[in-house]
Amino acid sequence: MKFAISTGIMSLKLSLKTINASLSYMAKFFFYGKKKKWCVANPFDEVERLKQKQVRIASEENEKYEPLTIEEIQTIHNHFEAKGERNYWRFVSMIFHAFARPAEIARLKVKDIVLSDDPNECWIMFKKGITKNQMGGRVQIMPPLQELLREMHLENVDPDLFLFSGDGKGFAPGKKQLTDNRPCQRWNDLVKRDLKINKDQYGLKHTGNILYLQRNKGNVKKEWLQQQNRHESITMTERYLRKLPAMPIEVHKLNFDFGIKKVT
Repeated sequence: MKFAISTGIMSLKLSLKTINASLSYMAKFFFYGKKKKWCVANPFDEVERLKQKQVRIASEENEKYEPLTIEEIQTIHNHFEAKGERNYWRFVSMIFHAFARPAEIARLKVKDIVLSDDPNECWIMFKKGITKNQMGGRVQIMPPLQELLREMHLENVDPDLFLFSGDGKGFAPGKKQLTDNRPCQRWNDLVKRDLKINKDQYGLKHTGNILYLQRNKGNVKKEWLQQQNRHESITMTERYLRKLPAMPIEVHKLNFDFGIKKVT
């Protein structure tokens, strides 16, 4: 979990452990300096350490991306097709269907995609160190995304190439890794500017989770969601799900007749 610190020049996203460790190091340094009479006071004595709750709240504020509607997604798909943006549609589909973060997708290699004849054994292999939490993991590839990836005929592509590269303009496999801002800029041009849909591409991750919950009521597999979202614990998954927008239910299937008589 990251915490954003503004330095006046740039914003650094640091973990709770990194921030508190840095504060402790500086406190020890000035303690030694005070002992040696290099300074008269330790300015870090009064700096409070961050607590987990503070970091969680900051993280929630930073990750409240509005989900998209099915109608908006269909409009975006049609626009991408008309613009010849099939590869970029594959990129954003990784966010939507695999709950992956754009920066993580940009680091994927062709060899990280496992497409089996068995649709239940198709995986995206996220290697340790390239993910937000620095942990590795594998994510099941859903059939719609399988179809999009099979179109690329990856079995004929150099496995060491980036799946979506910065070579040229087409998000095709290549040697150059995508810069962090390029997918976002493409989204801003095609979606926010062209279609006037003022939502971020990361909202597709929340949309995918919401649609899974809506369409699998009574059969939600939280352990599977934990795996797909690559959360460290089921508690983290439950916390994430509680942050998502409220979901409607089919009220006609529920009994709200509590026997209260209407007064006439």
